[in-house]
Amino acid sequence: MSTSEIVMVDRAAEAADESDSRPDDGDAARHPLSDSAGQSGGVRGIWANLRRGKLGQALISAGLIVTLAAMFASIMPASAIKTTLLVPAQPYLNVLGLGEDWGVFAPNPRQEVIYATGVFAYADGTRSEWSFPVRPGIMAYSDYRWQKYEEHVRLDKFKGLWKPFSEYLLAHEAIPGKKVLQVGLKRRWAEINPPGVSPSLGPWKQYMYSVMNVGGAK
Repeated sequence: MSTSEIVMVDRAAEAADESDSRPDDGDAARHPLSDSAGQSGGVRGIWANLRRGKLGQALISAGLIVTLAAMFASIMPASAIKTTLLVPAQPYLNVLGLGEDWGVFAPNPRQEVIYATGVFAYADGTRSEWSFPVRPGIMAYSDYRWQKYEEHVRLDKFKGLWKPFSEYLLAHEAIPGKKVLQVGLKRRWAEINPPGVSPSLGPWKQYMYSVMNVGGAK
């Protein structure tokens, strides 16, 4: 092979390499998450354009400031100012899932362990109980909504929840095939002893605070 032929072959190979490295016009369409696609459309593209513009940066900064201010208002000590600020702030935090209640912590932490239990009385003279779920591991995230509901449904000031909750228990948690005469709601509580005292809890107490008769039962 002559020198001129070798040069021609090398140039042809280089041209082939260059053509292989160039993206086709359809690459952006086939890869919607690529940078070029993200700049022109989609949520990622909108977010990128928003961050690059001065107006977008100002809106993002304003959103962060409002969010931090609302969170600060929610953790302020009880006062008239806090009550006023929470009127707009609390709904905003609830939408974002940031509506935390720090009442369980200082200066007045809870001094009792309290549970609410559903109690069924059946026509055959037997009884059964239902407790709010408390499971370990990742399932605790699913149960947390139940525990927050438990904190409210046990209180007298939320007695409007008692009847619908009893109806839910009757429909979903009673023993299938058995006739229910009554659905009761029972509080169980025990005082938490100071650190170093054994046992850690005082004696358990209980009180049936709601009874719903079923099907005309008395």
